Amino acid sequence: MQRFYKKDVAQNRSMSLTNREAVLYAFDEFIVDPQNRLFKRNGQAVSLTTKAFELLLVLVEHNGQVLEKNDLLNRLWPETFVEEINLNVHISYLRKALGESAAHHQYIETLPKRGYRFSATVQAIPIHQESLTADVQPLLSPSNELLPTIAQVSAAQIQTGGDEPIEQPINQARHIQKLTKPHWWLEKKPLSIFAMVIFAAVIFIAFLYLKRRDFFPTSATPFQKISKQKLTAHGKNLLPTLAPDGEYVAYVLDDAGKQSLWVMQVETKSCVQVIAPTEVIYDSVTFSPDGKFLYFDTTDKQYQSALYQIPILGGTPRKILVDVDSHIAISPDGKQLAYVTSDLAKGRTALMVANADGSEPRVLMTRQKPELVSNWGGVAWSPDGKLIACVVRRMNLPACHMQVMIYHLADKQESPLGPNEWADVGQIAWLDDNSGILVSAFRQEEPLYGSQLWRIAYPKGEVIKLTDDLISYEGVSLANRSHRLVTSTMERVSRIWILNQGDSETAKQIISVMGDNRSELFGMSWTPDGQLVYGSHGGRNADIWMMNADGTNQRQLTFTDSQETAPVVSPDGRYIVYVAKGAGPPHLWRMDSNGENPIQLTDGKGEQDPAISPDGKWVVYNAFVGGVMALNKVSIDGSAVEQLTHEWSIRPQISSDGKHIAFIKMDASHKRMVVALMPFAGGEVSKTFNEMPIPEHLLLRWSPDGRALHYIKISDGVANIWSQPIDGGISTPITRFKCDSIFRFAWSRDGKTLALDRGVTISDVVLMNDTQEK
Repeated sequence: MQRFYKKDVAQNRSMSLTNREAVLYAFDEFIVDPQNRLFKRNGQAVSLTTKAFELLLVLVEHNGQVLEKNDLLNRLWPETFVEEINLNVHISYLRKALGESAAHHQYIETLPKRGYRFSATVQAIPIHQESLTADVQPLLSPSNELLPTIAQVSAAQIQTGGDEPIEQPINQARHIQKLTKPHWWLEKKPLSIFAMVIFAAVIFIAFLYLKRRDFFPTSATPFQKISKQKLTAHGKNLLPTLAPDGEYVAYVLDDAGKQSLWVMQVETKSCVQVIAPTEVIYDSVTFSPDGKFLYFDTTDKQYQSALYQIPILGGTPRKILVDVDSHIAISPDGKQLAYVTSDLAKGRTALMVANADGSEPRVLMTRQKPELVSNWGGVAWSPDGKLIACVVRRMNLPACHMQVMIYHLADKQESPLGPNEWADVGQIAWLDDNSGILVSAFRQEEPLYGSQLWRIAYPKGEVIKLTDDLISYEGVSLANRSHRLVTSTMERVSRIWILNQGDSETAKQIISVMGDNRSELFGMSWTPDGQLVYGSHGGRNADIWMMNADGTNQRQLTFTDSQETAPVVSPDGRYIVYVAKGAGPPHLWRMDSNGENPIQLTDGKGEQDPAISPDGKWVVYNAFVGGVMALNKVSIDGSAVEQLTHEWSIRPQISSDGKHIAFIKMDASHKRMVVALMPFAGGEVSKTFNEMPIPEHLLLRWSPDGRALHYIKISDGVANIWSQPIDGGISTPITRFKCDSIFRFAWSRDGKTLALDRGVTISDVVLMNDTQEK
């Protein structure tokens, strides 16, 4: 049995592009097209990330061979340290794209403690040079017939087995012969003259290459070619920021429910703790332009936020500002701060500036609901000091979209930059030459949930994607004139567990690895006969799946290009109501429990988080109404709609007796969220739980007996399910796990079984260097 050694990797890299790409790989109903980087099933393109396609190509090129894990890692991530989990996640992603079930791997075979083998029979179909010529420069024959394209020739080869050459019409062959025949004067001239011409051309080309920067100024996009280096390995590192000189990184360590502030020297990786662990949440960390101080924004248990300044090697923090709701930006001269502040009670947000000591705060631009200046990522001050970039969030387009906005300090004008349909835009960083910004952002049409790094050119707004991975990149920070940045990578590894009566001692793992980023949004529900329905990236994108309670018989129920999530099963088991998000806003759909007969129930400005009444007649959900997320209900056939609340209200859950709706709303001061109850028929709030902590991931469930609300609570860094009696008693834990997080959960209809999506989110600091030639 042959092994795939590193020397094979080198051979593959040095392989002629023409030789490697002049072939198609076929197996069963699949085609892999290296030249066009396409993967097709029954003629339909299957979406793959860049790394997933590269992995598939290596597997099919070496079909039948055992490929060692380390060699695959070196092949896919050359000169970059990555952990084995990256390979495992991409293998899992490929298996889903190939349609493999959890129990039967007919294509990618796992060899324990060794690696993988592609076990299907692969046929390499050569693409002849004539077809390549015809594809690159199609010509018309004297009879005005177009030469066959590469796709046409390939299709013919597939039908004939690919072994026999395709005969071309005589008139087409003459055209190819005419193209390849040398001009008459080259045949007549002496060979020595021709050699001299070639030699002179080589010398001239070499001269142009050496002087290319003088004659042809480069316009290469920064960070399109990057090397990656993981700086931390705790898996609990957040909010990295790079010093202006690129020599130091500051970051937050989140451990056991407490957060601390650290600074690392990049080259030596030596670290110093700047602030000891405390029970606060860090919202942002920023170096001062001279690199001597750190600014950090924290929120305490009373939901009060403040901005502080501290020397980079530690000392006594000095409070600068209060009510800072975003990352801050510091002007290049270090004299001013820019930030976002919010007044939720009035529905008003503003881009602000203040002096570096916090004095003289003043408003630059404001937004009123349904628009707001986003505090998710923050602001960035341009290197020339003339512009401030921020993000505007619009909630009535008819959905929630984001767009980068540029504020011009000289004339106080605003101008949009780039597309206006980002689903999420995080941190922003300006490039040194003011030619654009880098952002961590997420587009709804992406097949996987998670942010990638993008470049948006200034002022034209062209967008270039810089990363394309299964992991999520959270934030971006650039050094001055050093061609390096830092970001944090986020990967989730979780498993589905089943607990009898909610007892942790009975916990049994039924699915080994899920790995769905933001799986708390994907939902989970039980059928009356004890099957689990859940959202997952099991297919090409987020879809609805179903399986038995022991994890067997996993099957996909939805197959569209939309993102389908948040399934809930009707009490009689007849229907599944779910959220579908395509190019427009999300809407509620209903299908039969076997996945057939889907119909759309709602068509508003964005609806999500469905809950079905015990009698099966109504669906309660969130909806954008007049720029406010409120509670609505719709009949199970979609014929009647009724608005239940007129203030910010989310995540409804209906009691088992059908009398109450539990949901999350803003408190009277609009400074924090609280859990509340209201009658199912609508009307005033009947009870609020002001002492109850905000549920993790904002997930609520009724207890099987209807006497309590269940939610996820994290204590000392560990997540468990807690119970809050609706009569106002003290919250108590149901599960007693000693480690890990919980992302979603659901009780079975009979109340005997609790299903949990439980695992860890791995977040580490990654340094990226721009490796393209300067």
